[in-house]
Amino acid sequence: MHNCVLEYLLNTVYIYREMSYNKPNYHKIPFSSVLLLAAAADAFSRPNLPFTKSAFIPTGIATATPPTTTSLTAAPNRLEENVEGVVYVNEKCINCAACNNFAPSVFGRADRARAHIVYHQPETKEEILDARAAMAACPVAAIRSETLAQRRHRMSSENDKQVAEDSWTNQDEYLVQQMALSPKVNGLELPFPRPLLYHAATTPSKSLKTHLSNLYNIGYHNEMSFGATPYLLEATVQGKLAWIMVDTPKFGKSAKDAVTRLTGPKGPDYLLLTHVDDTAGHEKWAEEFPSLKRIFHLGDGGRFNWLGDTSLETDVEILLPPPKRESPLLPTQDESSAPFHAYAMDGTPLPNDWHQTFPDDPDNDVVILHTPGHSPGSITLYKKPSAEEPGVIFTGDHYAFSTKSSRMSGFPRYGNNLQVQANSLKGLLRLDWDVVAPGHGHPRNYSLESDKEALKRKEMQEAIEDLSN
Repeated sequence: MHNCVLEYLLNTVYIYREMSYNKPNYHKIPFSSVLLLAAAADAFSRPNLPFTKSAFIPTGIATATPPTTTSLTAAPNRLEENVEGVVYVNEKCINCAACNNFAPSVFGRADRARAHIVYHQPETKEEILDARAAMAACPVAAIRSETLAQRRHRMSSENDKQVAEDSWTNQDEYLVQQMALSPKVNGLELPFPRPLLYHAATTPSKSLKTHLSNLYNIGYHNEMSFGATPYLLEATVQGKLAWIMVDTPKFGKSAKDAVTRLTGPKGPDYLLLTHVDDTAGHEKWAEEFPSLKRIFHLGDGGRFNWLGDTSLETDVEILLPPPKRESPLLPTQDESSAPFHAYAMDGTPLPNDWHQTFPDDPDNDVVILHTPGHSPGSITLYKKPSAEEPGVIFTGDHYAFSTKSSRMSGFPRYGNNLQVQANSLKGLLRLDWDVVAPGHGHPRNYSLESDKEALKRKEMQEAIEDLSN
């Protein structure tokens, strides 16, 4: 009986967004009701803990059982699956996988698949810096470092407390200091902004490192966007250099400082919102930087705006019109036909031969692609390759890395139209890119692989098959 009720509650949460896409009035159901269902599901999954509505935290893209604490004031519990040591993940984790993005040698998915945990304590300088980045990026501050006093407090008996004290090492004390995010404590630089590619896990061979110029992780992921990854890049737009932010970090001083350390006080020129799921706080960024131009596709408006944020459809500076016909230009064998509807950064629809003229356009490095499927208005930012660096696609949730399957995925469980999404993925293969900067999971860098085209096609085909099954 317990399992049946739990499964029912979880399925209700899972389908909320998908139902909002298909039933015009479904999004009018109070989202708080859905949150209560999710919290109830968690209460069923943890029968030894009392149900506490106010302790609920919205779920991430890869989880459906958000954690609770034993009371409104109790500190969140350390997850038992963590390896013993200073750094740990507590029960606030929403399983968004941001930690694995930045420190894959330290954080991984727990066996129960409802959270990420520490499976290896950071030891080297590089691992410590990566773990600090993961801590700063965590959208719900679920990554913590444990002092000796806190470890003693965690122990239930005086004997265990004494053992904890006797086993405490200088390395433990050093790690506590190094994990502090404030430079005043340890003299380390702030974790963000951080170059996009900096650890071996971004390459399929897991043995190479590189990074791209003027392309950064901002960190400080937003729990209301399910921990999606925000980016900041510099590109040529209409003959001038411009800073483009892709999706929204959590608005606050730390994130603002990370952005302005790159852009200067004026902030980014553009904020590209890949789809409605990852738009939380967009209005705060617009208020902070008056010259910022937000970009949103109206395919995610109306009944598909499951968040009910009407400002996306009324206040956003650049609203991309949906194509005149219902489906996008789908991939064909005719190379003269464009694989997608495309837009300039000012929102102007591009002619159908854009894919032939864009590679040689000296005034523009980037183009916006309408890549529906995950949502009707999903868009991808395509930065074309240069003589020095590979092309990059910023795909949102359209095409990303799953820590559950350890490969690229279209996240079929969360898609609106899987067939359209599969066709959109096929179209991406007709463009010249070697790096995927996704909304979830770590980026994928094929540029240094010996047979990169075959590998790209293989991984893309696996994602397409997932969507087709």
